[in-house]
Amino acid sequence: MELGLSNVDIVLLILTLFAAGLTIGGGRTNVLQSVVHLPLFAIYVMLTFSP
Repeated sequence: MELGLSNVDIVLLILTLFAAGLTIGGGRTNVLQSVVHLPLFAIYVMLTFSP
């Protein structure tokens, strides 16, 4: 199965799913766990607009 993603996009997808699983899987979250998602989003936006 191919998603049509580059290697960088696949790594970013795996990191995002891993971080979301750790954050949601514990039942309770705190600010520190939620802040992990901000750099992932920033990297996504940076890679989206970079040539």
